Amino acid sequence: MAPSKLTPPQAAALRERIAREAARLLARGKAKSFHEARTRATRWLSQQRLSGAAIPSQEEIAAELQALTLSDDWDQLSRIQWIAAETARWLDSCKPWVLFDWEAARSRHGIVLHWLISRRYVNEFEHLLLASEFPRQSNPSPGEILRYEFFRELPQVLLAAPDTLMDLTEADSMNCPLARLTLDGQTLEFTAAETVFASPDEDAAPLALQDSTERNWSSSLRPLLETLEQVELDRSEHPEGNALYHSLQVFTLGREMHPWDEEFQWACLLHDVGYVIDARDPQSAAVRVLQGKVSPRVLFLISELPAAHAILQGETPRKSLRKAESYDELLDLARCDREGRLPGRETPSLDEALHSLDTLSATWDES
Repeated sequence: MAPSKLTPPQAAALRERIAREAARLLARGKAKSFHEARTRATRWLSQQRLSGAAIPSQEEIAAELQALTLSDDWDQLSRIQWIAAETARWLDSCKPWVLFDWEAARSRHGIVLHWLISRRYVNEFEHLLLASEFPRQSNPSPGEILRYEFFRELPQVLLAAPDTLMDLTEADSMNCPLARLTLDGQTLEFTAAETVFASPDEDAAPLALQDSTERNWSSSLRPLLETLEQVELDRSEHPEGNALYHSLQVFTLGREMHPWDEEFQWACLLHDVGYVIDARDPQSAAVRVLQGKVSPRVLFLISELPAAHAILQGETPRKSLRKAESYDELLDLARCDREGRLPGRETPSLDEALHSLDTLSATWDES
């Protein structure tokens, strides 16, 4: 049977519906893997054979699943506002300006926070980056306006522009200072961050963010982990077999090495989930799919794992990595990853591993 002939808009709309329905099946426990959820959703929504343009990727389904973990728009907006306020405080010494479209927060694709600073503060900002463990997605671009991309709970972009290109004014309706910047023919309006955000209360993070920072991750991450059982690794490097068994071995070794470090144990369990999304570049895929679901430290450990393996093989670590607070744990993760490849090793089941992490989280909550 030939694939159905849908127009591009029809295919895009059906693709989104299938991704949303597949996410619902996973969230309700009606499907155990991304493949099963996508197959069932496709059969439910279309009786015809579909072309690739109408079939969502596992990453698109994961994005829909993440959106389902936020209870409503208010939780999502509160979470994003809190993250923006925290970032503003982190950037305070750079006198930042912020560009923020609240409506974008209602999209399943999330939001990218945009910041503007004077180039006079570039050295200060680069010092902040070097001292942080936030994954950076690119180096600054050349030219008069420098662009930095980093991840701090959400994807974020910072532009550093010469003062001569920043048109400063106090023309908005709330008499807040504005900085206008023309970029690629488009004029962007940034508001002084100090006038937008009050000093955030560290003990008053909104519920949606608390769910992330307090490690209550098992329900949203279980589908990714379960799918690892279907990922067969290269037998020459992984004689133990599939990616889930390997991950459980790494988790077991990591729990023995750092029995009270919950984030380290999560990194051990999650370090290979990128293979579910893109086996060609699993580290980048893991960072993309885990953004907003786990802490910056877990993302740091997973994103820098290839660098840690290179260091164990004799490569000199870059200065910024060596200064990272979790540098030693990063090397330990690489050691566990290297040793967790033994056929026949006893490991807990996935349910037991998640229960262990939930119990450890509850222990910290009660202390």
